Amino acid sequence: MKGLDEKTRLIKYEHELTLWRQGKADQLAQHRIMHNALMQAGFNATKAILIVSGGSFVAMLAFIGQILVQNKILGPDISKALTCLGTSAILALLNSGIAYLIYVFYTLDMYDNCPPKSKKHKWGTFFEYLAMIIWLLSFTFLIIGGYFSLSSILGKAPEFCFIWPF
Repeated sequence: MKGLDEKTRLIKYEHELTLWRQGKADQLAQHRIMHNALMQAGFNATKAILIVSGGSFVAMLAFIGQILVQNKILGPDISKALTCLGTSAILALLNSGIAYLIYVFYTLDMYDNCPPKSKKHKWGTFFEYLAMIIWLLSFTFLIIGGYFSLSSILGKAPEFCFIWPF
């Protein structure tokens, strides 16, 4: 009788282990789905700032070309506007590369089943925060460049903006 009880207990433990493994597999699958959704949102934000920054820089260059063809005098803020818009576009481009690095490190971390404190995870987290900071800087330079663009078009500082003290 004793051997039967041990065999029954062993079967019970094997069943519990199977259920635990299935639960962990389901949890990992759910984590991967959430991770992929977050990565997609980050990529969309990066693409948006890249398109807007690049487009605004190209539009400013077209505006300057049109003004130069007409031999009109440009405001003194045009160089500041070009610098800010160009910096915004470069930062957005840099952010695209960092977004790729985030994807690589997190994907390697997830599919290698590394613990949350692994080096891959730490690098992924570092690049994630770096990408957020660069995205905010790019957006800030875009706003400041828009201010200087408007200032150079009007020939004076707009009355509704007090972003830049110069």
